[in-house]
Amino acid sequence: MGKKGKGKKGKGDAVKAESNIPSWEPPARKEIPPPPPPRRSDLPKDVHAAAASGDRERVNAWLGEAEYGHVDATCSEKSVSGRTLLMSAAAGGQVGIVSTLTYHGADIDKQDSNGDTALMLASMQCLRGYGSHDGQDACIRYLLQRGARRDLMNKDGKTAETVMNPIYRPPMNLCGPGAPLDRPSSRSHRVF
Repeated sequence: MGKKGKGKKGKGDAVKAESNIPSWEPPARKEIPPPPPPRRSDLPKDVHAAAASGDRERVNAWLGEAEYGHVDATCSEKSVSGRTLLMSAAAGGQVGIVSTLTYHGADIDKQDSNGDTALMLASMQCLRGYGSHDGQDACIRYLLQRGARRDLMNKDGKTAETVMNPIYRPPMNLCGPGAPLDRPSSRSHRVF
């Protein structure tokens, strides 16, 4: 009787052999977290004014707010819409805020409803021809070093170079990437 179970396999043995094979199950699907809520694209007037006046604390606080703080948020100013923080800071000559905003990914070549860019708005401030334009000059140099396009035209068909006062227009070799940030001229103001 000892030989009965050896050598011959019956149906019961096949079931036992199959049960020893581990069953394959697909891996559990990971739950995808919901996307974060979109940041507001409306730029509050006080933050817009803070960028133009150089209030870094207010700008940084707004950028850090969870549901607000979109670096390319826009506001309307008089009859112009689409003004960004970068445009306000560049026009105000606030190179520190300009560098902070570009670090956070601000679009350097974004245009407002008039077609003006941050580079154009900083250049327009040099058009006045009064006083010191060190801040605007530094912003212009900074934006050019970061790759701001000089060839973009606004609605009037002007570029950043053509809106600038010819007295303050620098030689082209000082405007490209690698241009020095502080290059004093023989005049009382700095050129870039």
